[in-house]
Formats: sequence, C-alpha cells, structure tokens
Amino acid sequence: MAGHENDHDIRLLRWFSRGYFNVICRTDGRLQLNDLRFGSLNRHFERETDYVFRFVLEEVRGELKARQTREGHTLDRKAFIRFLQRIKGHCH
Repeated sequence: MAGHENDHDIRLLRWFSRGYFNVICRTDGRLQLNDLRFGSLNRHFERETDYVFRFVLEEVRGELKARQTREGHTLDRKAFIRFLQRIKGHCH
C-alpha cells in the first residue's frame, strides 16, 4: 500500500474504519483491507473470509480502488446472533 495512502478510496476507508484496519495479501495475490472494529463472525482471523467488513484493493490507472466483498461468507443463525450480541456490548 506504500505510495497509495492518499488515494481517494484508501482515505475514505481509513476514515470509515477510524484507523482500525489491517491489510493482508489474499491467496489470489490481491490486497484486502479489513475493518477491524467489527472483527470476525466466527471469532477467528485465519482466513481472508473471516473478517466482517473487507475490501479488495485493485490498482486502476495508478490508484488503488476498493470493492467490498462478501465472497466466501458463510453466516449461520448462531454466528449472526453472537455478532449482534457483540454489537450490543455483550461478550461471551
């Protein structure tokens, strides 16, 4: 991401995540920016699909563009209820 800190989409995601984000290299070689405030649906951070809010970054005409992705998301009822409880401040 070096050299792209001032790209429009990166500035917007830094603001949106309030600075709580990480960037990982996906198995397909692309970069993925994850908003860490919402964590994971399954309490793990082992796979690129574990993050709730994630954005694939791709360079277009010299600038990084972000696209939110939900690919590979598996959300069952139990995981969703745990996520809602976390949003409400209840950690189990």
